[in-house]
Amino acid sequence: MKPAEQAIRSQRIIPTLRGDYTAGDLELITGLLQEHGLTVLEYTLTGQGALAAIERLKEDHGDSLFVGAGTVRTAADVTAALAAGADFLVSPQFTADLGTAAAERDSALIPGVFTPREAELAHRAGFSLQKLFPAGSGGPAHLRALLGPYPHLSFVPTGGVNPDNAAAYFRAGAVAVGIGTGLFAPGADAETLRTGLSTVLQAARAGGTQ
Repeated sequence: MKPAEQAIRSQRIIPTLRGDYTAGDLELITGLLQEHGLTVLEYTLTGQGALAAIERLKEDHGDSLFVGAGTVRTAADVTAALAAGADFLVSPQFTADLGTAAAERDSALIPGVFTPREAELAHRAGFSLQKLFPAGSGGPAHLRALLGPYPHLSFVPTGGVNPDNAAAYFRAGAVAVGIGTGLFAPGADAETLRTGLSTVLQAARAGGTQ
């Protein structure tokens, strides 16, 4: 198991930055993560300055912060993200070529799945840690249903997860949750972030098994 995956399983939350963040936003968010002992952060490639932000985060924090690249959809995305210094990759879907590109570069990949067929294909390709996306479309009940035939897989619900519903996903069996604009929206104030993050971490400690 790669170090980034171990950290995700341990902290049980992937703070996900989607959009364009200022240097002040990033300083505030990373400071709060350090305050709570968190060492994993994902920055999606949907923002115009995403690759530069990933590179800057790695320059500023080095090995103390695992920085992932999200919304990785192609082999070209894999190459660009790793060149920027990404420690792991997260995709909204799973394809064989994406899995091959990550494997050839010995990079940790969390593929996106939603259906049993997608979960099975990703599992056969060697991925036990899978992003359940978009989680909000099926809710915790969908996660619980998937874990029926796939109790050996580790799902990370993402998309629609927020401090108000995170506990329900952990009770349903999530190994971790990805939270983006439901908490970490660009320009969010420190108190909102601190309160929401504390709520999610309390839910992670209280609900479900890793």
